[in-house]
Amino acid sequence: MCNEFGYRALQKRKAQTNVYAEAAVFIAAVVVGAIVLGMVGEAINVFWDVLGMHGIAWF
Repeated sequence: MCNEFGYRALQKRKAQTNVYAEAAVFIAAVVVGAIVLGMVGEAINVFWDVLGMHGIAWF
């Protein structure tokens, strides 16, 4: 991951890329990540509910 970002930084120095496009991609990745985390949290919630342990559901 670090190498990938380093490579991107080098590419930016060679030629200025569209900052807004990269920002949009980054924001989209963050939003998708948040949705996935929410889905995982919900799945854990359902899992604990099925076991009948409501007190352990932190999500």
